[in-house]
Amino acid sequence: MNIKLVYGDDIRWAKISYNCDVLSLRGIISDRFLLSRVVLMKYRDQEGDMVTVTTNEELRWAESASGQTGSVKLYIVEVSLEQDPFCDHVRRQKQKQKLQTSSSCTDDWILEFSQLFKNYVGFNSDDYSNLYELGMKLYTDAMEDTITSEESQELFDNAVDKFQTMAALALLNVGNGYMSKARKRADFEENFSH
Repeated sequence: MNIKLVYGDDIRWAKISYNCDVLSLRGIISDRFLLSRVVLMKYRDQEGDMVTVTTNEELRWAESASGQTGSVKLYIVEVSLEQDPFCDHVRRQKQKQKLQTSSSCTDDWILEFSQLFKNYVGFNSDDYSNLYELGMKLYTDAMEDTITSEESQELFDNAVDKFQTMAALALLNVGNGYMSKARKRADFEENFSH
């Protein structure tokens, strides 16, 4: 597919595959233009609005908005790093590459899970200086709520009953062991005295 890249007065053609993703397209743009800042890609929709492309789905929308012309026209706009929707993604990629090249062995799933956990809990780890304290607070609050619930009290009562049963069985088995040992000793002494 042909796309037209418009950066100020400079217009250039680029050929991309039909399943091209947004990050690959950003790489193509950086190859075509010597840019010193972060860029956003925008297209003009049927209503004449300039729409920013940040996802692969939005890129597909831009392709469908091209209509009969057959080529997509993307406007390239320089922005600051804070306005870049891929800033976190690029930072994570750099961290992942740094960890992969370092001597420590960290699997990708650990990094991906930590990112998922961070997003699910809803905090930005860069804003907190001591994650241990925050984690302990969240853990303590969750455990306190769980332990004091009525559902957990029923489970604890069942656990106490099972523990008492198991402890009684263990003591019974220990007693049986001593009784068996005592019988063997008695049989041995009886056989030895004859």
